[in-house]
Amino acid sequence: MAQVYPHRGFCEYLAAPQYAIVKLADEISFEEAARLGYLGTAYAALRKLGSIAGKSIVVNGSPARQASA
Repeated sequence: MAQVYPHRGFCEYLAAPQYAIVKLADEISFEEAARLGYLGTAYAALRKLGSIAGKSIVVNGSPARQASA
């Protein structure tokens, strides 16, 4: 497992560079904040695609799988 995830992304604590740290507002729970990462990934992908008006795209993955974990 350490070869696949050399930075131990599935641990309770993880060292992260300062630019990756975000201060959460008091109204946002850790569970809600964890979902923001997926939103950021989707947003970055759409920005890379450029204009997709009138085009078809494939979304691979499901939040239901995450919710059951």
